[in-house]
Amino acid sequence: MYIKHNLTLLAIALMPVTAMAATLQADDSIAGMGTDIDIFELQPKKQYTIIVTPPLGNEIEIQFNSDSSGNAHVQVDKRDTEISGIYSVDIESAENITASSNFEILTDTTHNAQSSISSNKTNISANGKDTANVKVILRDRYGNPISNRPVRLISNRSSDIIEFITDITDKSGKQEFAVRSTENGEMTLRVIDLINGEMLSEETNISVGNLAVGGNDTYKIPTANRFFGPGQNSQTNSPSYTSTLRAQAQFVEVNHFIITAPSELRVNEDATIRITAVDVNGNLVEDYTGTVLLSSTDP
Repeated sequence: MYIKHNLTLLAIALMPVTAMAATLQADDSIAGMGTDIDIFELQPKKQYTIIVTPPLGNEIEIQFNSDSSGNAHVQVDKRDTEISGIYSVDIESAENITASSNFEILTDTTHNAQSSISSNKTNISANGKDTANVKVILRDRYGNPISNRPVRLISNRSSDIIEFITDITDKSGKQEFAVRSTENGEMTLRVIDLINGEMLSEETNISVGNLAVGGNDTYKIPTANRFFGPGQNSQTNSPSYTSTLRAQAQFVEVNHFIITAPSELRVNEDATIRITAVDVNGNLVEDYTGTVLLSSTDP
């Protein structure tokens, strides 16, 4: 009986310890917003450690205590969720409790400073065939690429030809366009995010042909008898040596101004307004300086 009893105790001692399973619930969130993790079926009033593994970077360890019911609520700091992607969550404890889960951090909205637009050419011919490849890359404020996002590339000139190479941004946040033109001048390209309707502040310029500017309306404004001869400045009447050194500077008194501007201005879109001083003989007055005040009746 004594030997049999010992063998029974030995068999009990060698039995494997079964791991206790807890439950993890982690919420999806947006980059830089943090997230919440709820844990259930823990030992009451015990200390545990959660290990959060981001898509890139080091693991994040968070210690917490369970309540009297064996539950706990853990918050992951917003600084630890700036990278978009899938995060895994595991629980670590001395009681051999196991649990795992994951959550997804989605990209934030398009950010101007992090997004970009670029062209492989700064000049193309005005033959309707010479093509510039324009790339748009959307990123959020943390530099995460924004994929599956449609953007529109627009030009300041309605005659320019813009075609999609790709329909939406890829996994690197990139969408490509082919740009051509038959109109000489300066082309300014801007980007609109079609999801939120916002226009990026960054732009890119492409010179077309011989750089002559077209597509604008021209206005002739008289000078109200304010005359300035060659080499004089409208504000100081002091000599301006820049123009007098040029052989072609044969202008005399200013007769009028020519203002070249778009026939229509749109909200939040850049526009170019060119003002030229012209003398009585039709020559450009190259050293005129003055102040231009712009106002609008629209809100």
